[in-house]
Amino acid sequence: LPPNTPASLYNAMIHPLLRFPIKGAIWYQGESNAGKAFEYRTLFPTMIRDWRKRWGSEFPFYCVELAPFNAGDPDGVQYAELRDAQLHTA
Repeated sequence: LPPNTPASLYNAMIHPLLRFPIKGAIWYQGESNAGKAFEYRTLFPTMIRDWRKRWGSEFPFYCVELAPFNAGDPDGVQYAELRDAQLHTA
């Protein structure tokens, strides 16, 4: 399945790990969400809550701020808006 098929990445890359205990998570992602920062304000914290629920732990969840680089966004506005959405989640 293509990576943008709903649930394909979760089913292939996260779900198999649920049986293992974790101490925390570091999330470096968001480039593909740069044009959808408003939606990211809901999606990102929802994902964190879901992972914590599935692992049964309030583990630390860190996000890496995206660098201000995007060839399709030369003024950097979309990345700035996404970083703001990350800040609201943090």
